Amino acid sequence: MEPLSNRRPLAEELAVSAARRVAEARPIVMLDDPHEAVHEARRTAKELRGLLRLIRPAIEPVYAKYNARLREGARRLSESRDAAAIIESIDEHLVPNARGPFERMAVAVIRRRLVARRETLDEIWLRDAALDLLLALEKIPIVVGALRLDLPEAHAIAAGLTKTYRRGRRAMVQALRDDDPDVWHEWRKRAKYHRYHTELLLTSDPKVLKDHRTACKRLTDALGADHDLIALEEFLDIHGDLLGRIGRGTVRRLIRRRRAGLRREAARLGATVFGLPGRQLYRDTVARWEVYRPEEHIDLPPDPVGVWIDDIAAGSLHIEIVDEPLGTPELADTSFSVEIGTSALEPPARENHASAKQAEETQ
Repeated sequence: MEPLSNRRPLAEELAVSAARRVAEARPIVMLDDPHEAVHEARRTAKELRGLLRLIRPAIEPVYAKYNARLREGARRLSESRDAAAIIESIDEHLVPNARGPFERMAVAVIRRRLVARRETLDEIWLRDAALDLLLALEKIPIVVGALRLDLPEAHAIAAGLTKTYRRGRRAMVQALRDDDPDVWHEWRKRAKYHRYHTELLLTSDPKVLKDHRTACKRLTDALGADHDLIALEEFLDIHGDLLGRIGRGTVRRLIRRRRAGLRREAARLGATVFGLPGRQLYRDTVARWEVYRPEEHIDLPPDPVGVWIDDIAAGSLHIEIVDEPLGTPELADTSFSVEIGTSALEPPARENHASAKQAEETQ
């Protein structure tokens, strides 16, 4: 999504960014392969939902209405997109990592049969559903451009950014304590919204945010691949007739081996992306935006949660919850270590609480 500039009021900037994103999607949805049309329509819907989330605290009733519409429109297309994503995950994560002729043959068989199954989907229905979602997307720039924010611009952005960021950190903490696929999928969604927000705010501080955007992209790619491979494993459970017993076992072992590496990578990247306390993120965002687009200052709201992430060493990730998270008192005043393996880790320099706090004060 195109970053926001400082040439117009915030609502107009958001509307322009949304309009350009819809304009990019329009020819793909209308003219390309139906499966690619579905992918582009769903991706655009997610990005525009992320745009609305950036200023959610300042437009809550409007956000609830249009977020629900876009979510339901994208959900209608989930079956087709899931099928395509599984095939893409096979190409990217299983084919290169298959060991020996038997694994490669099993992967080739399951891929061929998944492609054949995808082609049975009704392409006319897919195109119509993608166009319906596109029509809903066309309304978003108009709605956003007419918004009146309940907060000054810098604080509207900081509040929405920090709310999504904190949810992402809590989702990460839960995921690193729990192997449940639904918990990891929740972290993936939160991380993806934070990535969209980083892209929108990129021009407010390119030197800092470019590296952060890259880390966000790598994190969401790892979490997305993990999710797609889980979907493939579930598909094999339901459609066992696509492969023999030995073939299914071979593909499952390959899937789990690759997922272990992806989760180690996600844990390492998550500590980078979600390592800053929420209050500091709020302050930094306000300061950036007021320099980028000067505006009246108001007092900061209280900070409801802080999460320190440190001790990323070979084999463990240490997480400490400080303060009391709103709505999650069971996580307050706790710390724990998560074993995440060693083979895919590149341990960065260790940093203690004192040095982390000194770094914050110098920013």
